Amino acid sequence: MKFEWFISWRYLKKRKGDFFLSAVTLIAVAGVAVGVMTVLVVLAVMTGFDREIEEKITGSLPPLIVEKKGGIENYEEIIGHLEGMEHVISAAPFLRGEGLLKYGDRICGVSILGIDDEREDVLADISRGLQYGTINLGKRVRLESRRKVSVHGILLGKELAQRLGTAPGARIKCISASLSKKSGNLVPSLVECEVSGVFASGMYDVDAVVAYVSLGSARELFNDESSAHGIEVKLDNIHLAGEIARKIERELGPPFIATSWMEKHRNLFAALRLEKTAMFIILALIILVAAFSITSTLIMVVMDKMRDVGILKAIGVGKLKIMGIFIFEGLTIGLSGMAVGAGAGFALCTFLRKYPVVRLPYEIYPMDRLPVQMSAGDFISVCAVTLFLSFLATLYPAWRASRVDPVEALRYE
Repeated sequence: MKFEWFISWRYLKKRKGDFFLSAVTLIAVAGVAVGVMTVLVVLAVMTGFDREIEEKITGSLPPLIVEKKGGIENYEEIIGHLEGMEHVISAAPFLRGEGLLKYGDRICGVSILGIDDEREDVLADISRGLQYGTINLGKRVRLESRRKVSVHGILLGKELAQRLGTAPGARIKCISASLSKKSGNLVPSLVECEVSGVFASGMYDVDAVVAYVSLGSARELFNDESSAHGIEVKLDNIHLAGEIARKIERELGPPFIATSWMEKHRNLFAALRLEKTAMFIILALIILVAAFSITSTLIMVVMDKMRDVGILKAIGVGKLKIMGIFIFEGLTIGLSGMAVGAGAGFALCTFLRKYPVVRLPYEIYPMDRLPVQMSAGDFISVCAVTLFLSFLATLYPAWRASRVDPVEALRYE
C-alpha cells in the first residue's frame, strides 16, 4: 500500500493519547535544548577568544617581520624591493633593544622600539591606540639654566606609564647597554627623553613593557648609526603572511629570515584550536546524555503501546515500517530540542555581545569583557551532531517495537 507507513503513523498518533504533551517528552526536549544551547554558547566564546586575540596581535604588532643577523645595512634597497611585491602595502625599518626607564626613584625594564617617525603609515598605526598626548618623537632642544639641553620624544604604553607615574611632558632617563662593534664590550648609553604621549594597544604584555622612540633616538641609544635590526612589512591580507614570508626568504636569500605573526604565535593559536576541539567533544557528551532521555521516552512509549503495535503487525505492517514510525518520533523530539536550543543559544550569545555582563581582568586576558563570536559553521556542526545522536538514540526502541509479537501483544485483549 502506497500510504501504509503514513496511515500506520497516524493510527499510533491517535491511539497514543498525550504522547507529544507528556511530561517525559517535554523533559527530553528540554534536555536536548539545554545541551545544544550550552555547546553553542561555549563555542561562541572560544571563537570570540580566537578572533579577539588575533585582532589584538595584528593590531599592535606587524603582520610580517624581515630580519638578518647582525642587522640590515642596505635596508632602503630591501624596502624598495619589498614594496614592489604583491600584497605588500608598505615596509619600514626598526631598531629594537632592551633598556631601563628612570623617573624619579622609579625604574622599569622596557623594550625600546625605534620607528621611522617620518613615515605617515607607521604613525597612523600607532595613533589608533593613542590615549592622550601626541606622537612627537623627534629630537628637540630645551633652554634650561642658560644652557641648551637636547631631549628625545618617547611614547609609553599605558601600563608602563602608570608604573612609572608619568604623564605627557614628564622628563625621564632612558638607559641601555649595547655591544660595541669595535671592542665587543657592553657600552652603556643614556638618553634624556620627554614623554610625548601614552598609547594602549589592548594587550597588557605590550602596554606594560613597550616604548616607542624615533629611529634616530634608537640609533643614539643603541650605538648603531647605519643599520636596521629589521623591517616591518604591512600587508593587504594578514592571512597571507606565511605564504609571503616564504616568498621573501626565497627572493632575498638565506641570510634573511621572514617571520609572520602566525609563526611567531603558532603555539598560542594551536593551543586555542586544540582547546576548542576538546571542548566541543566534551560538551557533545551533554547532548549524548540528553539523547538517552529520547531512548527512555521511546522505550516507555513502546511498552505503553504494545497492543497498538501488535494490531499494526497483525494487519500486515512490516518491521521496517514500525521502526520508521518510532525513529520519526525520536527525531521529532531531537529536532524540537535542537531548534529550541539553537534559538536560546543565539539569543544568549546576542545578549552577551550587546551587554558585557561578564568582565575579565585586563592583567590576565587581552580583553576586558567576555568575547562572543557566533559562527555559522559552529551552528551547523552542533545541529548535525544533535540530529545524528538523536537518530542513534531511536534505534534500540525502534528495534524493540519491530520485534513485538502480535500474538503476545493481543493475548489478553
